[in-house]
Amino acid sequence: PSTEFYRYRLYRSSGEWLDPAQVHHTAARRVAEIRDSFSGRSLPTATATFTDEQRQQELLTNLADEISAQMAHLGAWLSVTASADLVLQRVAPDRTTLEPVVRYIGSFGQTERPAAVMVNLQLVDAYPPLARAALMTEMVAGHHLAAEAAPPWFGQDYTTSALDTSGWAAYITDFVGSRLSDGPAKDAYTWHQLLRNTRVVVDTGVHAFGWTNARAQSFFVQTLGISTSAAATEVSVIR
Repeated sequence: PSTEFYRYRLYRSSGEWLDPAQVHHTAARRVAEIRDSFSGRSLPTATATFTDEQRQQELLTNLADEISAQMAHLGAWLSVTASADLVLQRVAPDRTTLEPVVRYIGSFGQTERPAAVMVNLQLVDAYPPLARAALMTEMVAGHHLAAEAAPPWFGQDYTTSALDTSGWAAYITDFVGSRLSDGPAKDAYTWHQLLRNTRVVVDTGVHAFGWTNARAQSFFVQTLGISTSAAATEVSVIR
């Protein structure tokens, strides 16, 4: 799409007329700042991508435990008995090249059906372990809390509801991360900020400036150190 069309899409999702070039360069500067913050140290690293069924089941169990622990803390803000259940589901094998590493699907007040965190187990090991904890915080304390505590009309406009939960989820991860002391956990949240800003750079690059898939994938690999398969999936989701 043209830059003007993409600018309109930004307006539709944010309610403000944003300049794609400004968004692109602001995110790119933030990427550079975060990478500089790791000067002299290594970025959190990922292991190889595993496809072994036993390893994937182990990861699924670990993520389920992480969700259970976080759900136990939500009682301070949300009546858990009055909210929808939150289930963990694995992405179907034929969709692993199309789905991000995690994605939240809310019930938007319909307590008879569960909300879900979809996990792409083909990609989980492509992200640093502690960064996965940051992603789970965004899914549970961010998306789920925002969606389940929302008023009844919240889910009627998908664009508005998706924007609101995304904004709250980003705020939650920023809030938690900014209060961590220096160390591995702080590095994990900082890496997660790097991931989010990298996605903005690539999204604007692809849709407003005509980046090819190869250029977009290369930027993901060089910036985040993830595998080429994980980068390809990130780009396909943006496309």
